[in-house]
Amino acid sequence: MRLDSLALSVAAIVCIGLAGGPCAALTADQWKALSEKKGCETVPESNLQSTCISRQEGVKGWCKSPACKDTEGLVRTYKQLKEQWDRTSSSEEKTRLQTEIDEKERAIKEERRTLENGVYDFDRCVTARRDVQEVFRRSKDIATYDIDRDEKVKSDGQALALINYWRSEELLHKEAEDNAVKALNSCKEYLNRLP
Repeated sequence: MRLDSLALSVAAIVCIGLAGGPCAALTADQWKALSEKKGCETVPESNLQSTCISRQEGVKGWCKSPACKDTEGLVRTYKQLKEQWDRTSSSEEKTRLQTEIDEKERAIKEERRTLENGVYDFDRCVTARRDVQEVFRRSKDIATYDIDRDEKVKSDGQALALINYWRSEELLHKEAEDNAVKALNSCKEYLNRLP
């Protein structure tokens, strides 16, 4: 079996397996029309395009959370107040300290809620980023299939240009995913510090 026919067979299997059915082979003109678009509109199949759009909306919605605030200072102050309260014998001092402790406990409760929201948002952001990357990977497989199948698509170069475009978009989403994972881990770390 020639290497070209092996690649075509593999691309066809990938295309059938990933797209849920035989790929609709696109013409050179259809690839040209797609190459004039941006983002999810460049995706070659409607079901993948719909997935891309919905996941991109997830990226826009979930990936806007501000970074979680470090809780180290809040926790340290709270523990110091508790230690002072335990060491003091003056009832007036205990009352004053208890007021401060109560304030810190309210702040901790609010910070816990904020951090839990951050964990939830960043977790959804990571998932959405990964899903968009998967759509671009699938689109690259479809384009590769058409390039291998049709000499005109290959010589036209539009499908190859889209493969390069999707690769760059995939890398941007991967970098953003990595940043979201770091933010997610920071939120979890700060949340775990809370008493």
